[in-house]
Order: sequence, then C-alpha cells, then structure tokens
Amino acid sequence: MSKHALTFNLVLVAICGLASVTALTACDPGGEPDSVEPRASSIDPVPLPADDAVGSPANPASASGQGSLHDQIMALQPQKTRAGWLRITDPVINTPEAAPILIERLRSGDDAPEVRAALAEAIGRTRGQYAAPVSELLTTESDARVREMLVGTLGRQAPSADAHLGLEAALHDAEPAVRAAAARTLADRKDGAQLADSLVALLQDRDTKVCADTARTLGVLRVDAAKHELVDLLANANPEVRLQALRAIDRIDPGFAGSLAPLATLAEDSDQRVKRLATTIRQR
Repeated sequence: MSKHALTFNLVLVAICGLASVTALTACDPGGEPDSVEPRASSIDPVPLPADDAVGSPANPASASGQGSLHDQIMALQPQKTRAGWLRITDPVINTPEAAPILIERLRSGDDAPEVRAALAEAIGRTRGQYAAPVSELLTTESDARVREMLVGTLGRQAPSADAHLGLEAALHDAEPAVRAAAARTLADRKDGAQLADSLVALLQDRDTKVCADTARTLGVLRVDAAKHELVDLLANANPEVRLQALRAIDRIDPGFAGSLAPLATLAEDSDQRVKRLATTIRQR
C-alpha cells in the first residue's frame, strides 16, 4: 500500500469513529455517563400509594419509609374526613404494637385536643391489649372529646374485664356526651349487663340523649330489672326517650309491654314512631 493510501485510510477510520460517537449522543440528549442513575422511563414504574396509605404528605415519617414504628406513630398527623372529623388513616397503626405508642403520645399531652381525639379513636383499630391503660386515661384525661373517643375503644374489641373500670368511670363522667358514649358502648359488649346497676341509675340522668341511649342499651342487654324503671320514661317529654324506653321494655319482656296502661296514650302519641310501636304492641 502506498503512503498516500495509508494516510487516507487512517483519516477515514477517524471520521467513522466520530460519526459513531455523534450518533450515540443523539440517542441520549443528556449525554450522561454510565454512572448516572437511569431515567424513570428506563426502569419499571413503582406503584403510587393510595391517598390514605403510608406515604401521604401528611405523614412524613411514613412517607420516607424510615424510622422505627415508634418514630412513625409519634410523627403521624390525622386527615380530615368528609364529615369534617380528624382521623388517623395511616395503616401503620393497624398492629397491636401501635397501641402502647399511641397511649404514650396521648399521655404526653403535646398535641392539640382535636389531634388527641383522633389518636384516641385510632387505639381501637390496633387490636392491642389496651383496656387497662385506656381505663386509666379515662380518669385523668381533661378533654371531654378525647374521653368520648377513648370510651369508644372499650367495646367488643376490648374483651378484657379491665374495660369495665373505664366504662364505669365514664358512666359517671361530668360530660353528658361521655356518659352517653359509655352507655352505647356497653350495648356492644357481651358482658355489658355486669354494669346493669349503673345503667339503671343513669335512666334518671338530666340529659335526654343519655336517657335515650341508656334505655336502648338496657333493651339490647335485656336487663329484666330495668323494665319498671323504663316505664317511668314513657311519659318523658322527649319523643326519643319515650321510643327507646318502649322498645327496650318490649325487648326485655313482650308480655309485660303488652300489659302496660300507658299503651293507649302512646298509641295516640304525637311522634309517629312511638305511635306505630305502641299500636303494634297493643294489637299482638
């Protein structure tokens, strides 16, 4: 090969090499080296979490996926529901180990009352052994809304007899909403009738909501000793109290309900629900 031919071939190889580099760069406009993290389009997509799942912006500790369970729960913030209530939605609480951490956070008292109420409600979804500490909290908690939420955790999900301690305290709470919540909660417990004496006494409560909810619970639990006390509520000025009292008596003892003298008056009651029920009982 001549000297001129060899020189031409070397120039041709150099041009081809430059063209190859240019082509590669055109395929990769960024021109990154191999060490740079690949673009999102070049890797499998990662499913995004649901709005209420771990990783929502309101739960930064969970979003990062870092930190212990304790750290995550201590950093949780509730979400507003459609009804306007604040509620803990992060599934990190759905484990028994979350219960003592939520209780620890409540005891610290560092959160606003509405946040603490959401934390209290969340305890019941942990399925942990929390009846004893919740019952203790009910005797020391200053905010009525938080106490009301704590009472709700002591239903059927809290099988321990320790729940009775808290419910007994709640039946005597200074706040009517807490007393009513305790009465309703006992209706969910198979052993609720063990607090029958306190429930019967609550029929004399000055708050009509408490009276109505207590009457309903006594009917659900079929507390026979309550039926004569319930008769006194049939003349109550509040129609909901009259209705729940009559329903309870009929549940406890249908024969006794059918023999009641006030039935004739109740069959003409101004409240259509009371009127229908009284008429049905009379016609049996």
